[in-house]
Amino acid sequence: MDGLPEIKLEIPPTSTHPVILFVIQGNRKSLKIFLRDNDINGLFPCTELDDDITPLIAAFVYQKREIVLYLLKENGDPNVCSKTSLTPLHYIGWYNAPAICARMLLDAGVDPNGQLPQPLTPLQIANIFARDDFMKELPSAGEPVDLIQGTKPEDHSFNHKIAQTLFRLVSSGDELCSGLRDFVEFKIATPRKTNPEEVLRAFDSRMLWVGNLPSVEHAVSILKSARITSNDEVGIASTDPAVPAEASGKHNWLQISERWRGKLERLVHCLKSDESKVIRIGSIAYISDVDFRIAKGSDGTEVFLGLRGSDGQEIAIKRMSKTNYQVLKHEVELLRLPKLYDSCVVKYIDFAEHEHFGYLFLQLCEYNLEEHIRNNDGILRPEKLVHDVLDGLRALHCQGPQILHRDLKPQNVLIDVNGRARLADFGISRRLPKNQTTYHTRSAGTEGWMATETLKEDGDIRYKSSTDIQVAGMLIYFILSGGHHPFGGERYKLMSNIKKGKYKLEHVQDVVAKDLIEKMIDKEPKNRPRVEECLSHPFFWTSTKKVQYLRQVGNMKEVASRTNVNQELILMLDECAEGVLYNQWKTKFSPDLLLRADDKKKPYPENILGLLRFMRNLQEHYPDDAASVDLTSLFPHLFGCVYKFTIRQGWNLENPLKEMFKPEKTGGANRHEVEPINDEEHVGLAVQESEHTFTEPTADAKSSIGRI
Repeated sequence: MDGLPEIKLEIPPTSTHPVILFVIQGNRKSLKIFLRDNDINGLFPCTELDDDITPLIAAFVYQKREIVLYLLKENGDPNVCSKTSLTPLHYIGWYNAPAICARMLLDAGVDPNGQLPQPLTPLQIANIFARDDFMKELPSAGEPVDLIQGTKPEDHSFNHKIAQTLFRLVSSGDELCSGLRDFVEFKIATPRKTNPEEVLRAFDSRMLWVGNLPSVEHAVSILKSARITSNDEVGIASTDPAVPAEASGKHNWLQISERWRGKLERLVHCLKSDESKVIRIGSIAYISDVDFRIAKGSDGTEVFLGLRGSDGQEIAIKRMSKTNYQVLKHEVELLRLPKLYDSCVVKYIDFAEHEHFGYLFLQLCEYNLEEHIRNNDGILRPEKLVHDVLDGLRALHCQGPQILHRDLKPQNVLIDVNGRARLADFGISRRLPKNQTTYHTRSAGTEGWMATETLKEDGDIRYKSSTDIQVAGMLIYFILSGGHHPFGGERYKLMSNIKKGKYKLEHVQDVVAKDLIEKMIDKEPKNRPRVEECLSHPFFWTSTKKVQYLRQVGNMKEVASRTNVNQELILMLDECAEGVLYNQWKTKFSPDLLLRADDKKKPYPENILGLLRFMRNLQEHYPDDAASVDLTSLFPHLFGCVYKFTIRQGWNLENPLKEMFKPEKTGGANRHEVEPINDEEHVGLAVQESEHTFTEPTADAKSSIGRI
């Protein structure tokens, strides 16, 4: 890492200040005392880091989560830099802090650009230390991905490393990094290439051209008119992807897939030793043999494994006969829409026509949902898959032009190598004209996975977004139940049950999940929620929001009153608890906490009403103690019990509870606009602070940053 831009490091401190020591030791009580006479955002010597740092930097570096929460609550500033001009965001990229720390800093208002005397951005430092997780997190928050400004060979090496990291993330399914990769590579390439055609050709197969942007020929003429030319004559070669490429004798392969690795190894072997078996469509190579076929449709569609020669990317090749491939061209038109680019929809790569076939090149995934559920090893959380399915549907429904999928089923939900579920197969999907909400056509879809209103005898079927919602509800039950169908039964009985709206949810125990499913599979389309309402359902709430809801319930006058208690409410709550007892809830808290928080004159009763009121007062009057207790872990069934109870009482239809059910405002398909499920598992409140391993950079790495 020699050759990085230099900054001056001061003489290292000779001893660590007590404020920093208390942070490192996790001693919040002593830290609070010392901060009475010291600036919470002041700089204090730290010999361990050879720098003067803020308490917040120390808390993040040494991963003292409870202290992080305390400092942020007390207005610790995440934008204060150390004496060597490093922000907390720089430090957590340098040291082995988890990426969720970056999310906490971003939520606290840190400037992701790190515009300080430090010549390197937090993202550039993270890349130097191979922090792919940071490369995924920071750009989504607005940090620009820029190159290191320098002229030395080492600077070019670091810039190429940035491009390689982005390429690695793209190949593993990260859409946001895809566009960033192309522009970073373009920026690297431009200073070294004077021939405009050479630059444009290098990126023509990978750039996402949106709208009526210029052709390569037109773009070259624009660059030439701007005097970006070479001494050589600029020639325009054919860009038809169906033109066979010459065998190079060498074929790159970026290994990503686990499931298909053996077959891909055989494909690479054939590329090197037996070209006679290989079919090339432009830069894409595949073998038309059943051994390399990974899927087959009833309409003659076949899906093969393939590799892209330009970068070694693994590809799924969807091939359809030209006699019936208008369906394929229709799918291409939908998948190329920019609104689907950063969403839980299978990623479009390219399209080509050949003599007998049409080809759709797609991101290679590992399994479909049916295969995953059948072979489930427990690694992927069902709740995450449910969120992905709805997030993909939101990309279709929530931004113009609205798209109706019309063929949702387990086989059309694919699981990529990162465990992300993606909607696929848009052959019979339809894009609605502007200001239109209904598509009139004959019945379409797959038996068993069709909405009630599509099973009518007459030919005029009214497809709406609510039609997709009902089938998505069936899919959610399929995921959470481990492969069961809510309408059950054999083929004839199944279709009859869908028509009648007759279902059973006996294989799902979570009452909150059941509530979501029941709303989605309602027989009446008008009663079904919109997809954005589904994603705002309490099933997806974080632990923090669930505790906030319980606090609001604890503030209701019916719960707050400890005189003239309504015994019917207690009985109804006990009924909603379904056998879970709360008559000893005080034993879940430490005696010291109870001594401080329990009412001395009139202790809280040991029933659910008493627990709710205690939780409310704990949050209201003892926030520090509340921050040290994970209430949803102590009482894992309480939220479901109370939610079921409030539905019966009608309390959710009135403020303040009603306000908590408003859908998130969303601009469309960006999955980051709705908080991922249970991120609180990583950053939420805990009974006891977790122990973390502190990993210090190597001596070489530290000396390199010391020269930054």
